[in-house]
Amino acid sequence: MVNEKTPKECFDELEKALLAIPEKEIVYTTMPYEVAMQEGQRVAALVNKHGERLKCSDIDPVHLDTIFERAGAFAYCVGVLDSFVKIAESHEEIYPKKKIEGYEVRKDLIQTLEYVFRSDRKTLDAIEKIKRGAGDLDMIKDLNAIHMLCMKNADRLSKAHVDQSLIEKSLQLYKELSQLTAKLDIDPKRIDEAKKMCNRAWTYLWESMKEIYAAGKYVFFKEPEIQELFYIDYYQNMGKDSNKNIGNKETKSEGKTSKPEGKENKSEETESPETSTATV
Repeated sequence: MVNEKTPKECFDELEKALLAIPEKEIVYTTMPYEVAMQEGQRVAALVNKHGERLKCSDIDPVHLDTIFERAGAFAYCVGVLDSFVKIAESHEEIYPKKKIEGYEVRKDLIQTLEYVFRSDRKTLDAIEKIKRGAGDLDMIKDLNAIHMLCMKNADRLSKAHVDQSLIEKSLQLYKELSQLTAKLDIDPKRIDEAKKMCNRAWTYLWESMKEIYAAGKYVFFKEPEIQELFYIDYYQNMGKDSNKNIGNKETKSEGKTSKPEGKENKSEETESPETSTATV
């Protein structure tokens, strides 16, 4: 059985079911989202390979029939979240550079305007109001106010040979910084919503994964090489690393080496973190 649906198609198919999950029933994975996504895809591959044998257990067939869509929907949600995080990081990287540029243009134009209008009390008062601004948001507003003041006195500035590109730059930076500020405000909200949908998709995926794990351990209990595939690699590897660290400590303190546990020492504790309601 090959699933030819894209992650987006899987998500669209299951979106209503995901949104219908009650808040109190949402499960939070203790694995990183990328790792959880890979584990879901791995389980789907196991079903593709061992599906007929798994049917010999009393597992509800719906879990075998929908694991591909559930894994695909979760993969889509993780992809959306990752894209939002990268966009936010990009905005956070660009904003400081643009902000510095904005302050420089503001300073240069204020100095220029103060000189050109040194004998114009009314215009100097307007410039003084602009100078009172403090903070990034005021700086952004000042760029627009300065541009409007320049446009209002375009002829005077032209006669004084003021660099027109600097005036145009003030408007450009005003627009860019305004957009970036809005995005920096929106980004955390979008990321939070994407995380919530990831958790819903994981809840739906985990519902089937844990049943498939249980069925696989039962059906293949006399075939340990296959049975071991129905344990979560992430927690098995964590257990090995933990045992290695313990072994290293014992070697230093007692001159003995502790043998790391292999997959033959599996227990249900390796999956129990997935039933936790602790937020990632």
